[in-house]
Amino acid sequence: MEYELFLSKSTSPTAKPASRIGKRKFHQKKYQSVLLLVGDGMSRAALEQQAQQLALGDSVRFYGSVAPTAVPALAGACDALLVSLSDSPDLGLTIPAKLASCMAAAKPLLVSINGEGAAAAAESGGALVSPACDAPALAENLLRLAAMSTEERARMGKAAFDYYDSCYRRDRLLQKLEDFLF
Repeated sequence: MEYELFLSKSTSPTAKPASRIGKRKFHQKKYQSVLLLVGDGMSRAALEQQAQQLALGDSVRFYGSVAPTAVPALAGACDALLVSLSDSPDLGLTIPAKLASCMAAAKPLLVSINGEGAAAAAESGGALVSPACDAPALAENLLRLAAMSTEERARMGKAAFDYYDSCYRRDRLLQKLEDFLF
């Protein structure tokens, strides 16, 4: 049985969407999805309790805090990455750094945020986007992603990386700033 891992930070409200698919086996493809939550954010204890109450078993795993240098290896082991934020008007004003970092991993993205970050993720072509804290929409996107072929996911990952490469790479950003200033 193949496991599909989705990397997320544990500071985001992600156990509820996982509960919508956690017990579902995708018999036609013979795999199940696993949500791997990395980090020790302020919501971790509540998410662990929620996952236990929903009897999600191994479909949601809590990895704990890791050194920043370990994140690329974890992301590389995953089939897709999850970027989620709470539903706050302030958070919609900017593009979160974790979105750019996940795009750089060249993996398809599940994005559950609002505002500018959601717009950038959709524009990239490398993400399935749902509104922040919309558990049914996130669960639906997770199912859509799980139903995609390996080739479709690879195309999404490439699109995410290409968007990162053209919009967020440090050297390109510095060049744009330099061109603007001088």
